[in-house]
Amino acid sequence: MPSLTDQELVAACLAGRESAYALLVERYTPRLHRIAARICRHPQDAEDAVQEAFLQAVRDLRKCKPTAPLEAWLVTITVRTAQKVDQRSNRVASRS
Repeated sequence: MPSLTDQELVAACLAGRESAYALLVERYTPRLHRIAARICRHPQDAEDAVQEAFLQAVRDLRKCKPTAPLEAWLVTITVRTAQKVDQRSNRVASRS
C-alpha cells in the first residue's frame, strides 16, 4: 500500500480503508509537524495542531479536489490549525 499515489490514497480513505488512513498519517506527519513546530511556541502545541489538522482533513476529505496536490491541501489545513492552537495556548498562558 505505500506505493499508492495521493489520489489513490484519498480514494482508499474515502472507501473506509483504515490502512489508508494510517498511511496518510505516516506519509505526511513529518512534514506537517515541521510546519506546525515553526508556528507553535510549544512542542506539545505543534503535536496537538498536527493531530487536529489530520482530524479536520479526514472530516473534509470529500472536499479535497482530485486535481489539486494533497500535500498542499494538508499544509494549508495544518498552518491554519497551528495558528489557532498557538493563539489558544497563548490566551490560556496569559490568563495564568
